[in-house]
Amino acid sequence: MIPTEMLGPLRTLSDAAASMDFLTSAVVCIFALVLAVIGCMAYHRTKSRRLLLVNLAFFLFFIKYLIQILDMFLSPGFFFPDASQGVIELVAMLLIFVAIFRK
Repeated sequence: MIPTEMLGPLRTLSDAAASMDFLTSAVVCIFALVLAVIGCMAYHRTKSRRLLLVNLAFFLFFIKYLIQILDMFLSPGFFFPDASQGVIELVAMLLIFVAIFRK
């Protein structure tokens, strides 16, 4: 068991992260959308299948965070559970993996 005095700094960090949850999600959502748009423009110019896969991954991250933000307001934590978020992240990471290692 971990002594409670060691958990103080971790609890402070966790509380600070929880208080910035909406801001962090909004920034990541916007950043993922910007990267998806840039990736879309690059794909239309090059027609590279790798760029298409990476672009789809960024779009999935955008969708994930958009749903997560909506979940904060509509039904806090009930509409978009962690398991669903994990599936979206797994698919996005698989798309990036295939884009990197496929010849």
